[in-house]
Amino acid sequence: MKKVMEQLTMKKLNFGCGKKILEGYDNVDIQSGEGIVNDFDFDVFPYPIKDNIYNEVLGDFILEHLNNPKKALEEIYRICKSEAKVIIQVPYYNNKGAYADFTHRSYLSERCFVNFVNEINQVNQKERFEIISLRLIPTKFGKLFPKQFRRKLSAIFSGIIRIVFIEMRVLK
Repeated sequence: MKKVMEQLTMKKLNFGCGKKILEGYDNVDIQSGEGIVNDFDFDVFPYPIKDNIYNEVLGDFILEHLNNPKKALEEIYRICKSEAKVIIQVPYYNNKGAYADFTHRSYLSERCFVNFVNEINQVNQKERFEIISLRLIPTKFGKLFPKQFRRKLSAIFSGIIRIVFIEMRVLK
């Protein structure tokens, strides 16, 4: 019964939803529209969201559009409850998809997220984020190579890795 009650009270945020409106989530975006509960500029801080309210934040292909993805992740930390799950996907920095949109302002690799987590934890002298999962999703071409070689090859050749997928836990 306790687990059922927890699931009923879980608040989820679809951060930068665009036209992908998810049921059971608070869908927020820079634009207003049907199903969007709050529209605001993600490059203006602080966000108009209360502290410590979300159990899960989903950010699919949004951080690359922002001037300051690091500050956006700090805001996500602020609005999340302890133990919240943060799931982020971004185009891999040297994949052509990262450069296929004039609105992309940041080019991100897995090291960006590892460095961010290490830095924010060190600066605050306590863990604020924990990386649960970090995966590099290959392109169709990249799948032709064994997994253990993809990262090394992607440092030399573009078009091997398509997406960085990271799942983190908020620690408060």
